[in-house]
Amino acid sequence: MLAQAFIKFTDQVFSRGLFEVINACNRRGMSGNFGSTQLRSFVTAGRLMLTFARPGEPQEQSVSFVCTDDDPLGLGAGAQSVYTDLPTALDMLAEVATHWPADRHAQSAAFTADDNINLGF
Repeated sequence: MLAQAFIKFTDQVFSRGLFEVINACNRRGMSGNFGSTQLRSFVTAGRLMLTFARPGEPQEQSVSFVCTDDDPLGLGAGAQSVYTDLPTALDMLAEVATHWPADRHAQSAAFTADDNINLGF
């Protein structure tokens, strides 16, 4: 179910502007808030990681997917890590898709470079 939801996300968001916004950025990390879900991206070593996250106790809830950084359709993407339950993961993907702007300029304003997004070391 999670893989199917991500395929739907790639069709609704990734291939409709998100990939282009990430590709045009000269920084590795980016983020944006879409409802109660924060979407983060990080590009390194030919890979692109997308993390969907929400605050939670005792830690944030998140789900991450990885694809190659040259695949505008996300065809080779797959789940990397899941730190939440399935309903929350599905809801996070759907929430970002619901709030993703259709206008290219608005997309660039909603998802921007973020130096706080890094590998953590």
